[in-house]
Amino acid sequence: MFRASTLKHKNKRKATLSYYINVLYSYSVAFIISTHYMDRYLQEAINEYEKNIESGQPFYMEASTLMDIEEVYEKAERDYDAERLMRFAEKLHPDNEEILVTKAYREKDRGHWQEATDIIKNIANQDSRNIQLFYIEKEVASGQIDKAEKRMCNCLPSAINDETYDWYLDFGVILLDYGFCERAISYLEKIPESYQYKDKLYEFLGDAYAQQQKYDKCIEYTNKLTDIAPYNSTYWTRLAELQKRTRQYEDCIQSCDYALAIDEDKYKAMSLKVHSLFALGRNEEGFKACNTYIQKAPNEYSIRMYAGETLQMLERYEESILQFNDALRLCPMDSPDRIHIVVGLYYDYLFLSEFDKAEEMYMSTMQLGNSLMYIYLQMANTYLEIHQVSRALKIYRIILSHPDCMEAIVADIARDLINGNCFEEAKDIWETVATYSTSERGSLVNSYCVWAMFILKNKKLLFTNLQYCIPSFVGRVIQQFGPILGTFNFDDILDILKKESETW
Repeated sequence: MFRASTLKHKNKRKATLSYYINVLYSYSVAFIISTHYMDRYLQEAINEYEKNIESGQPFYMEASTLMDIEEVYEKAERDYDAERLMRFAEKLHPDNEEILVTKAYREKDRGHWQEATDIIKNIANQDSRNIQLFYIEKEVASGQIDKAEKRMCNCLPSAINDETYDWYLDFGVILLDYGFCERAISYLEKIPESYQYKDKLYEFLGDAYAQQQKYDKCIEYTNKLTDIAPYNSTYWTRLAELQKRTRQYEDCIQSCDYALAIDEDKYKAMSLKVHSLFALGRNEEGFKACNTYIQKAPNEYSIRMYAGETLQMLERYEESILQFNDALRLCPMDSPDRIHIVVGLYYDYLFLSEFDKAEEMYMSTMQLGNSLMYIYLQMANTYLEIHQVSRALKIYRIILSHPDCMEAIVADIARDLINGNCFEEAKDIWETVATYSTSERGSLVNSYCVWAMFILKNKKLLFTNLQYCIPSFVGRVIQQFGPILGTFNFDDILDILKKESETW
C-alpha cells in the first residue's frame, strides 16, 4: 500500500493549506535575498554579452561567467546562442579547463564520444574532478560499472567528509542516468540527511525509486522535498503526479492546491487536479475546473484530454469529440498521449456509428508508429466486440490479401474469429486461413483451423490440418475436442472425428 507520509504528517498537511499560503512570503524571503544578487549579476552579464557579441566589437569576459551564460542558453534550448557562445569562449580562453570540459560534454550529449574523449585527453590536469567524472561516465555508459566504481573510489578523500558525499552524489546520478538504479541507490543512501545538498539527494533518490516503480519510497522522498522547500510549486506538482499514479486522488488534489497557491499558472498541477476530480467521480467540479483552467492554459492539451475521457464515460460523445479535437491539435506530435487521444476519438465515432470516420481516425496512427497490419487487426477486433461482424470480415479479407500478411497475423485472425463465434459467415476466410500454413511441423493456425473445419463440416480441410497438428499441436486439439467428445485420448478423438465426418 502506498502512503504519502505518516498519518501525523498527513493530518498536519490537511490542516495547514492556509498556513502554507500565509507563510509563503516568510519562507521565500531568504531565498529571494540569496538569489537576487546572483540573478541580477547573471542577467547583467547576459545583457552585456549579447550587446557586445551583436556589435562585433572585441570584449573580454571571465570564463566562469561565460559558462554560466551557456548554462542558461542550454536550459532555454537556445542551441544557436549556446554554440556561438562556446566558439567565442574557446577563442578567448583556449586552454581553460571549464570551457574545454563543457565543450566535451556538448559533444558527448550529441553522441560523439570519440570527439569528446579527444578533448578531455588533451586537458593538462587529468586528475581534475571534472575529468575523472567524464571517464567514470564513459565507463558506466559502456556497462563497465565495476571499473567506474573503482575509479570513483580511487578519487575519494582519505577521510569521509562532504567531498566524499559529493562523489557519491555524482556517481549515483551517473548510474541513474544509465539505468543502474540499484547501485545508484546504494550510493545515494550512504549520504546523510545533514548533507548540504539534501534537496538534490532527495530528488535523485525519488527519481531512482520511480524508475523501479517503488512509488511509496518515491513519495517518501518527494515529501521530504516539500518539507525543506514548501514554497516550491514544482515539488508539490511532482508529489501530486506520484499520488495520481498511485490513485491517491484526494491527496493529489490537495498537493495541486498547494502548487496552485504558490503558482496559479502551474499548468501541470491544473491538469492533475482535473484528472483526479474526474477519477473520484466529482464530474461537475471537474468540468468547472476544466473551464477555469482552459482559460488560463489555452495551449495545454491534457486538461482537454481528461475532459474528453470523462465525457466519453458519461456517453456524451459529441461533447467528448470537441474536447479530444482540441487536445489532438495541441498535443505534441512526439507525445505518448497523442495515440491515447486518437483512440479516444476513434471510440467516440464508433459509439456514434460513424464507422468511416472512426476508421479514418485510427488509420492516422500509422504516422505515430503503428504498423498497417496491427491497425487492421485492432479495428477488426473492435468491430467484432461491438457486433459489426460484416465490417470485421471485410477488414480480415483485406489483411489476407495484403503482401505484408504473415503467419502470426493469420493466427490472430483465426483466434479472433473463434472468439467471435464467426464461422458460416466467414467461410471463405476460413478456407483461405486453412490453406495458409503447410509447414511439416505444423503451426498454431492449423490447430485453430481443425476446430473451424469441424464446425463448418469440411472433411478435407479438417484432416489436412489435423495431419499438420501431429505431433506439435496434439495437446491443443485434445483441449478443443475433449470436453465435447467426452474423451481426452487423441486416438479416440481421431476415430470419433472420422466417423462423424462420414455423415457430412
